[in-house]
Amino acid sequence: VALVKSAEAGGFLNEVMTRLADFMEEEEEFKAKVRSAMIYPVVIALVGVGTVYVLLSFVVPKLVLVFEDFEQVLPLPTQLLVAISMFFASFWWLVAIIICLVVFIVMRTLKSPQGRDFFDRFKLNIPVFGELLLKIQMERFSRILATLLASGVTILPALEIVRDTLDNTILQKDLEQMRIAVRDGASLSTAVGKSRYFPVAIVDIISVGEEAGSLEKVLQKVAQTYARETDRTLKTFLSLLEPVMILVMGSIVAFIVIAMLLPIFQINFMAR
Repeated sequence: VALVKSAEAGGFLNEVMTRLADFMEEEEEFKAKVRSAMIYPVVIALVGVGTVYVLLSFVVPKLVLVFEDFEQVLPLPTQLLVAISMFFASFWWLVAIIICLVVFIVMRTLKSPQGRDFFDRFKLNIPVFGELLLKIQMERFSRILATLLASGVTILPALEIVRDTLDNTILQKDLEQMRIAVRDGASLSTAVGKSRYFPVAIVDIISVGEEAGSLEKVLQKVAQTYARETDRTLKTFLSLLEPVMILVMGSIVAFIVIAMLLPIFQINFMAR
């Protein structure tokens, strides 16, 4: 809206709408890339959870009945598996209530400013994922600010618009502090340099752009660089996520299978 108003006043609506179209196309392309990349991990998680549910709900209880007929002391892993299976069979409603309660508490917490700040700060500090999230926000900051400045929007309203487009409240507060510092006479590079989350490279590049009088051009270059880095980090994150999920799900299923086979081996040994 701010871009369109500025373009109408300045008489360059056609150029601004073209920039907006390019920006929205790049945003949608990135979202589509993330959605397609997350399909495989989500399928693994669903299949793993479904497999564990079937084993605990149907397979284990039937084997327990067979083991009871032999009146043998079950191995410790099998006893643990039976206890877990009986708990889910008897208290599934309690598990459902706890899950619903946790979701309710999280949703209520996210609606409060303090809770939202806590979760947003926590996300930025998560290894790999936090780095990916920060790069996404830096790419959006650079691209939108470059588009606004190139379209004739002055720096103070441009920073205000960029602040409202970021998804992280911690970074939004940093942007507001930058806007106040610029309003009070500081340069943009000095204001950005006071943030603990904005990389030093961005500060240096903005400083060079301010001195050369081509801030919007260098910001556009920064946005392109972060777009490439985001793509690489996303691939790294998914390459780590997939084997970790396979390892976790495989370990759970392997524990269940081994716990069910141990009594069979024990009965076979006793029979011999």
